[in-house]
Amino acid sequence: MKTNALITYSKAFDDEFVYNGKDLGSKYSKEGTIFKVWCPLADRVELHLYKDGSESVQYAAYDMVPGEKGTWSWRSEEYSRKVI
Repeated sequence: MKTNALITYSKAFDDEFVYNGKDLGSKYSKEGTIFKVWCPLADRVELHLYKDGSESVQYAAYDMVPGEKGTWSWRSEEYSRKVI
């Protein structure tokens, strides 16, 4: 296995963590908004929400839930009208 500070290369890593899903990012539906990222080496991922983009003051932070193949997600019905 070859490792550097950012990426680990091995067949075992690929077998465990390659994610081919098409659902990363944010997805809005009438049931709510889902935020999903791929971060297989993380121990914890936190979603930060801002009213007016990253230059404004953060108004909420949520721990994302680990999922398959190194994905993390967070879902809310509260933000079902639009992605903020």
